[in-house]
Amino acid sequence: MSGSQNNTSELFDPATGTWQRTGDLGAEREYLAMALLPDGRALVAGGEGYNNLVASSAEVWDPDSGAWSATGGMKQKRSHFPMVSLPDGRVMAIGGRDDQLRLLPSVEVYDPAAGTWSEAAPMRTSRAFHTATLLDDGRVLVVGGGAVEGPYLRSAEVYDPVADTWTSAGDMSVGRGFHSATLLSDGRVVIVGGKGKIRSAEVWDPATSAWTPAGDTTDPRAEHVAVLLPDSRVFVGGGVGNLASVEIFDSNTLSWSPGGSLTLSRYRYTATSLKDGRVLLAGGLSKDGILAESELYSP
Repeated sequence: MSGSQNNTSELFDPATGTWQRTGDLGAEREYLAMALLPDGRALVAGGEGYNNLVASSAEVWDPDSGAWSATGGMKQKRSHFPMVSLPDGRVMAIGGRDDQLRLLPSVEVYDPAAGTWSEAAPMRTSRAFHTATLLDDGRVLVVGGGAVEGPYLRSAEVYDPVADTWTSAGDMSVGRGFHSATLLSDGRVVIVGGKGKIRSAEVWDPATSAWTPAGDTTDPRAEHVAVLLPDSRVFVGGGVGNLASVEIFDSNTLSWSPGGSLTLSRYRYTATSLKDGRVLLAGGLSKDGILAESELYSP
């Protein structure tokens, strides 16, 4: 191992507000994808390891033992890609880029019962740094993406897991990468920001495949987080540029309001909704480097 600690994992206890180490991954991974399996286990796949080598391997974490074990590997090496848990328990790995930095259209589906991957229909467009959102009807919306420094795509497409087909979901007003996508309580999806100092937001309606402007954030945001709150508003916080600010999106009025400030500026971090309505924010990067700190946001 290189000593970068990219193979460690930790558990957070919301009752005590403390972290504890759990098992170590079998391989170092950065820019990996992770998904929860129906039986409570967690799947990680791909990413970049030591010397920036892109992986096709996958591992599963067992909450009973706290141990990671190897499972079937993907057919394609990939990093900077999303994974989506489908209603039937399978997991999709969508696009990304390979070890030659080529953008990928390919899609694979993991069967947790068999521990194997199978190819699904490829996207219409090759994408990395894009988002993928499970819709209420079981389809998957994929939005934007592109090369690391652009150009970024305006296009979106929808996958039907029953028919194994992709169809166009229309074009946004601007190309976006490193943006956020959040499923709203009414089934629509709000897309916020993107690299290139983008302030705008847009809402996609699955009934019409139409895009609607959704106001502008005060701060341009990329590599931020966005989380649906219990009251159907959306928490949007942090981002590149040493942002600590938080803004709240009201999907009923398509308007934005201030939401306070994080204790630390951070980007490229994780956000998890807890059962009590709070949001756990952990890790990420700041002007001081990699963060070990976490914080809780209470709406």
